[in-house]
Amino acid sequence: MLRTFPLASLLRLPAFRFGLLFLLSALLLFANLHRGDLAGYDDAVYAHEGKQMLLRGDWWNVWLNGKLDFDKPPLFIWLEAASFWLLGVNDFAAKFPAALLGLATIVLVHQLARQLTTNEWLPALAMLVMATTQYFVKYATHSMTDVPFTFFFTLALWAYWQGLHKAYGYWLLCGLAIALAALTRSHLGWLPLLICGAHLMLTQPRTVWRAPALWLGLIVALALPLAWFGVQFYWHGEAFVAHHFAYSLENVSDVEAGRVGRVITGLAHYPFLLGKLYWPWLPCLLGGLWLAAKQLRSNRFSEINREALWLLVLWIAIVIAPFSLIQHKVLRYILPAFPAFALFAAFALQHWIPDRVKLRAFGTACALLFAGILFITFTASHRLRAVDMRQLAAVLEAETESDYPVLLFDGGEARWDYLHQFIWYSDRTCRLQTRLEIVLCHLETCPSKTALIDRKTFEQLSDVSLSVCGESANFVCVRRASLSEATSVNRVAATDAQPITDALN
Repeated sequence: MLRTFPLASLLRLPAFRFGLLFLLSALLLFANLHRGDLAGYDDAVYAHEGKQMLLRGDWWNVWLNGKLDFDKPPLFIWLEAASFWLLGVNDFAAKFPAALLGLATIVLVHQLARQLTTNEWLPALAMLVMATTQYFVKYATHSMTDVPFTFFFTLALWAYWQGLHKAYGYWLLCGLAIALAALTRSHLGWLPLLICGAHLMLTQPRTVWRAPALWLGLIVALALPLAWFGVQFYWHGEAFVAHHFAYSLENVSDVEAGRVGRVITGLAHYPFLLGKLYWPWLPCLLGGLWLAAKQLRSNRFSEINREALWLLVLWIAIVIAPFSLIQHKVLRYILPAFPAFALFAAFALQHWIPDRVKLRAFGTACALLFAGILFITFTASHRLRAVDMRQLAAVLEAETESDYPVLLFDGGEARWDYLHQFIWYSDRTCRLQTRLEIVLCHLETCPSKTALIDRKTFEQLSDVSLSVCGESANFVCVRRASLSEATSVNRVAATDAQPITDALN
């Protein structure tokens, strides 16, 4: 029985429960962070940009594959570059900032629950839910902005609550956290302003609006990101504006006239994704939402009062609603709502688990979590997604010249994932090509150029003489050895000269 176990008396202490969960969360996030490699889309892109920022010493601009990248604000790239400076340029260092801020988010959920409730168990339960939410933990071990953005988002709302109930000065911290969120995910970082403003109008007297710290926090939240936007616009003009907001403008196309049906369908998409992926805590989340709605209707409150419940409800609604209207819907886009999900799930657990068994249930959950960490550490395999590009990057660094971009051809497909992995694991630029004749014409024009060609295509080039520099399971690295006058490349060059000339330029 747990009550006879020597640690039982310690588990009754809130501080010990917090420390135990902190240790388990840290093990969960960091024990295996050095294993595996980086995926070829967002992970390798952010890692490459952080490496370029460190190598170039250009901390104001973001560089991707030898060109300026106006798509992203710089904060996460700064964190990547700082991590590389401290830990070296490697996969572990690329994933470290997200894992560290993932751990900080779990801690913030505990601290926020302490402020929102008088119940001694709810903070530990909320922290446990957050630390064992599989989808959150997954992205806390990726070199991506989603979890860092969630941390700054949560920090802003924690500081807002502290400003309401402890000292107005916390609103300056709230404004700073919102500014950092905006410097991580651009204008989406200002969503906490909507949550705070709506909550103030619903629950607070007008006297709160006269607090100078509230307006100073608002100025900080707007001024710091706008300073970076202003510098970028001053340096790069319309090119920055067009590229930085292009993805957002594309995504809001579904709210245009004539697409009402798609908008209505989109409102059901995130509930569907949560039903598919938010396990094992989905029943608890639904139970917590039902209990909250019941209490708001009756105005009879227990562990969480009306003011706190409205904050959590607005938090979820203002995060999910705008993302339900855009064209591309991915569950990680609403990760900033997951801390509120954890609090609602903990609210249900607090009601459903009888007080007499809470200690035993909590101890059992911690033991299972520790066993799971040990199982993952010692038995689980880790997916390697960049085997080809890691091998070929090493070959190209040793065997070829760096003056020209490496050409990448994979059966005519636009494989950006391979390109991003290659530029992360090498110090070369790379150009993706979907037409084989252009690749061969490049090699003929400049014998110093090299290309990565998928093995299936390479084995079909019987009439073309290529020198193999290196190879992996799925790709062959080649340069041109010689060309006969009768190759199909020359025929293509004669009949399609202008497109090839454009590609060469």
